[in-house]
Amino acid sequence: MSALVMALATGSITQSASACGLEGGLGDAFSAAHEGSLDVAFATRDAIASGWLIPDPVLETEAAHDRADERLQMFAAGLPFARHGARPFAVLLVESGVWTRVSPKAGRWSLATHIEKPGSSETAVLTSEPALRKMVDGQLSADQALSNGVLTVRGDPAERDRLISTLRQVYPDRSAITAQR
Repeated sequence: MSALVMALATGSITQSASACGLEGGLGDAFSAAHEGSLDVAFATRDAIASGWLIPDPVLETEAAHDRADERLQMFAAGLPFARHGARPFAVLLVESGVWTRVSPKAGRWSLATHIEKPGSSETAVLTSEPALRKMVDGQLSADQALSNGVLTVRGDPAERDRLISTLRQVYPDRSAITAQR
């Protein structure tokens, strides 16, 4: 199976001019949603095939929007207080091509969902909905997601490292915490 066919099957290729892949339609051109998004899509497929990630049921467009938005809100709600000088970042859900901007606002994190693809200089979190679900449910640590390739962070090295550190704090390895007690 070619990479193009696989990417179409996983939703990792989106319309280059569309902010959201949930509506469907092919547009005039194909492009990878972001450098690294195909790697995350393939890692997610492998995780589903091995049984440690469970795929989400296919939903109608509006319900799929609602599910993606709810997961992203849970993700943002779990982030620590947004300190002064915190930088916004984007999140891509690779199956649907849904981009969301997470921005600091009055100490909290604000979401702008279904945005256009961010610029290449913006820090981006690339993940899948099943991985995000398992993370926000406390069943998958950031380290496990990163090491298995179902989560990656791209962008300026300092910002990337800062965001990875935050994700490790918010989504720790619970088995290591339990073992320490």
